[in-house]
Amino acid sequence: LTLTGLSLGGAGTVHYAASEPQRFRALAPICGPWTWYYLTPRIAQLPLWIFHGEADPLVPVGDSKRLAEVSRAYGGRPRLTLYPEVEHDAWAHAYADPEFQQWLVAPR
Repeated sequence: LTLTGLSLGGAGTVHYAASEPQRFRALAPICGPWTWYYLTPRIAQLPLWIFHGEADPLVPVGDSKRLAEVSRAYGGRPRLTLYPEVEHDAWAHAYADPEFQQWLVAPR
């Protein structure tokens, strides 16, 4: 199972995966608020692709940057895609990206 979500669902993606990391093969939170950094070690080894709009007025882009940073600190290799001048609707760009579409269905 690959799990993805946007905004508060992006935070929920990581939070839910941390409760049962063995159940998922990849995670893709999009512009999600993230403050539960203590959960990151539980998901750090999962493929993780994080997306965020750099002009997001609702959720600070720093939340996604920090999630990537903490994941790397625990041995993860997250991908972080930031969209310049994009506000809170980063999912429109992420889900339209053919590379991301392939990543979502790629065997792991």
